[in-house]
Amino acid sequence: MLDFVPATFLPVFAITLALTRVTRARRRKGAAPSIIRGTVRPVHAVARGALFAFAALVLLGGAGLAMLIAILPALPTLAEVIAFKLAYGAAIGLLETPVILTATMRDPVNIMPA
Repeated sequence: MLDFVPATFLPVFAITLALTRVTRARRRKGAAPSIIRGTVRPVHAVARGALFAFAALVLLGGAGLAMLIAILPALPTLAEVIAFKLAYGAAIGLLETPVILTATMRDPVNIMPA
């Protein structure tokens, strides 16, 4: 079950990079709103992606592993593991996407690096 590390870190990192670039491009065009409550640091997309991915790994990775151990029998079937991993991936997307979008929408327009 050590694949909780890449299964948590990599999707959050990739989602952060993609959403940051897309949201910033839409904000430059005026197609997306801004939130004027302060900037979430770091502003650079790669550093922000690493920060959010590490936070998700700490908060969600351990919880996911604990849930898998608690709800499945000692030797789960491959189908059970795949079903759990699909649900876990969907939960990561549902929990992290609003956080990433909110952080990107707080970035000042004049310091929006890709």
